[in-house]
Order: sequence, then C-alpha cells, then structure tokens
Amino acid sequence: STTADSLSHTVLELAKSESIMRRLQKDIDEIVNKRGSIDNVSWEDIDSCNYLSAVIKESLRLFPSIGTVAPRILTEDVEIDNIFCPKGSYVTIASLVAHRLAFNRVVSNGDGNEFRPERWEEDRLKRQKEGIKFPSNDYSFITFSAGVRPCIGRHMSLMEMKCAIFHFAYNFDASLPKGSEFQYGDARKIKLPLLTLKEDIEVKIQIREKAQATL
Repeated sequence: STTADSLSHTVLELAKSESIMRRLQKDIDEIVNKRGSIDNVSWEDIDSCNYLSAVIKESLRLFPSIGTVAPRILTEDVEIDNIFCPKGSYVTIASLVAHRLAFNRVVSNGDGNEFRPERWEEDRLKRQKEGIKFPSNDYSFITFSAGVRPCIGRHMSLMEMKCAIFHFAYNFDASLPKGSEFQYGDARKIKLPLLTLKEDIEVKIQIREKAQATL
C-alpha cells in the first residue's frame, strides 16, 4: 500500500510538470537506445538513471506515504528546543514537515514545498566533493526513517518504484485534464497513518508515439 501510494504521488507530480517529465523521458530514452530495445534493459540500467532516482526521492521527500517516523520512547529526561520532555515520553518526527523546512540541507531559498528533483543531483555532487559516503547520517531524508533502524523494506520499495516509473515514463505521457481544480491546490489527504491522493483525482495518460511505434 505504501509503495502504491508513493507511485501515485510520483505520477501526479510528473503530470503536473511537463518539463520534468520530458527530462526524465530523455534520460530513459538514451538508456533504451543504447540497449536497442526496452526488453533488453536490465535492473542495472534502470538503477543507473540518476534523474529517475532524483524524481522518486523528491516525490518521497514531499509526500512520504507515512508522514511520521516510528516513535521512540525517551530513556531519560531531555529538553528539546526549550521544551521539557520527561523520561518515558513518546517522541517522533513528522517527515512530512521536516523535509520542507529551511534547516534541511537540500532546501534552499525557501523552496521546501517545490517539486524540484534537481536538488538531489546538486546534493549528490556536493556530497562527492565533501567526501560524504553515508548521506543518510545527516537526516535530510527520513522517509524510511534513519539511523540504525530504518524501514526494512526500503530497498525493495525503491526497486519497485524505479522499475515502475522507468517503464511508465518510457511508454506513456501524463498530464492534467484542462480545468483541474487541484492544479494549484491540495490533491492529497491524510488517512491515518497514510498520506494518499483524494478519490476524485484525474490524470490524463496517453501512449507515447515512441512506444506506439514498437507495439
């Protein structure tokens, strides 16, 4: 369910941004052309598509299927931002909020609410220059939690999403129907514990001419 919800969020964001969809399709087309056919594309090829990873990570940053990290129980009294929290308190982090705030290293110039996959490419290059080998340690991305006990299914979920979005973007175009009420509004709702799309959301999906030629 969480992976399915995440795919829905990603497809909607691609439908809302033609430029991002075209950039992603360009990178995917280059990979497929090198292999000669979509049928010859391997998992290693899909995983090598950095912009695909950035698109998915950006979608998960803005719209984590579960908007809070699993709570922890304090083993001692602690003060957090001048708020006293006694031993035994349940403490959690709302990733849905924390991912968008200015203290997150990938947020700049107040763009925390903007769907901008390029931020992850920029961050990847910056980390390489800084010699950071374990990027999860700075907690800039906690969709799957972080530290020593992250989500046990995170790798499987990302593999499924990468494969699904790779083939989707290669075969289809996505856009919003004209006059969509949610184009500049909120298309999502919280249905505890999940963040999901509203039931009446519509996305226009068409077979790409490139894909049509191979059918």
